[in-house]
Amino acid sequence: MEEMGYDFDVIILDSPNWVYQFFEMTFPLAPLYVAITRPGLQEINKFVDFLRRIMNMLYNQKIFIPRNKNYESLISYVVNQYRSNMRTQEIMKAWHEVNEIMSKEFPNVRPLVTNDMPDKYYGDEDTEFVGFRYLDEISLDSYVESGPLYVRKRTSKSTKPIKQFEAYYKLLKQFVSEMTPVEVDH
Repeated sequence: MEEMGYDFDVIILDSPNWVYQFFEMTFPLAPLYVAITRPGLQEINKFVDFLRRIMNMLYNQKIFIPRNKNYESLISYVVNQYRSNMRTQEIMKAWHEVNEIMSKEFPNVRPLVTNDMPDKYYGDEDTEFVGFRYLDEISLDSYVESGPLYVRKRTSKSTKPIKQFEAYYKLLKQFVSEMTPVEVDH
């Protein structure tokens, strides 16, 4: 990750949001986890179960954790697929539902959201970044046609997803840079 100013390698693994038979084999490769959930009570409940399983596996495999932290501090999350027809207030309401449940279940798992970068991420109102809308601009077809979202020319159609991605990327870099892995002593 030299382009981000780090002197260590970062491996990004894309995984389904469930524990499959080879999932544990990925743990030594990735000491930090960004889990993805969708809004809605049923999705959040499945996500809570998923994170419990992840933390149990981290503990059982004696994975490295940062000093003065716990296993929850290795995990962050982002909400994906807010419906494309949701208004800004509906997105914020859905986010607060996710955040309320997650804060109670896992007080040290922090979401990748902004607290200091309000912008027009979801409409005409300034809000914080609280995840991704399900937009065609970030689909595979759009990627093939127009290239990676981050380097596309800004148009009125593409500005909001680019802003969402830029906010997410900044938060992801911050999460990675704050973690200094050290060995766990059990």
